[in-house]
Amino acid sequence: IPVNSQVTVAENSTILSGFMERTIVVKVTLKGNYTNLKEAWNIANNYVKDNQLEASEMSPFEIYVNDPGDLPNPADWMTEIYIPIKTQETEPTL
Repeated sequence: IPVNSQVTVAENSTILSGFMERTIVVKVTLKGNYTNLKEAWNIANNYVKDNQLEASEMSPFEIYVNDPGDLPNPADWMTEIYIPIKTQETEPTL
């Protein structure tokens, strides 16, 4: 579950944790069945390409906004796709 601050867990914990630095991303939201994820990913990747953006070394990821167990109609399911984008580092001013 994404959170807005770093979480530290005990070494012997069964909880896995990771930290991702703040970054610029391309975000695509799919509202509907997971069977449409491939098309949503294609749209996201085409947007990156068509806008001369470059994906960063960070792995792209998905967030499942709601629980299909709570929403029997697949039309109500929401998935967010994030593609981290490389940004130009500014030159230091002298």
